[in-house]
Amino acid sequence: MTTYLFCNRCNSVREVKDILRNPPYIQGICKKCKSKILYNVTTSRFDSNINTENSTKAKVFISYARSDMEFAIKFCKDLIQLNYDPWMDKEKILPGQIWAEEIEKAVKQCNFFIPLLSKNSTKKERYVKTELKQAIDIWKKTKLKNLFVIPVRINECEIPKDLKEIQYEDMFPDWKNGINRVHTSIQQHIV
Repeated sequence: MTTYLFCNRCNSVREVKDILRNPPYIQGICKKCKSKILYNVTTSRFDSNINTENSTKAKVFISYARSDMEFAIKFCKDLIQLNYDPWMDKEKILPGQIWAEEIEKAVKQCNFFIPLLSKNSTKKERYVKTELKQAIDIWKKTKLKNLFVIPVRINECEIPKDLKEIQYEDMFPDWKNGINRVHTSIQQHIV
């Protein structure tokens, strides 16, 4: 489905790409001049002065084992470069906050839950399994209305039972190809 919005810079209606729907806004990029277009559905106005830098980015929760932090940080940085808003406990939980509450709140608010699966996360670390169970419970209740689970394997490991019906992506042996496929999956589900 092609979407067209009015581009102020081009001063005409243009085809847009990278559509992100975050009520009440529809945001896209003009295919001709590459400028950001923001349309407020509620007011039927094009809002160019509203800062939507964080509000319209897809929110991505990254679940990982502490022993896989190096991979999680790399994955997080790649998502930021692709203009997503990744949530990683190391970066988002502030001193004094109750981490279990913050993680639960973040899982409920994210658009995408990406468990980084590894030998470490599937066998050893209990809290990764708790996060995964929370996300799966939310996912089953909403059935893709506001949460989409994308399992990602960072090394050869067994897929948890709750995720066996969902296609996963391998980040090995080609990390870049894995990131590109995750990006494609996210793009197909944010419209």
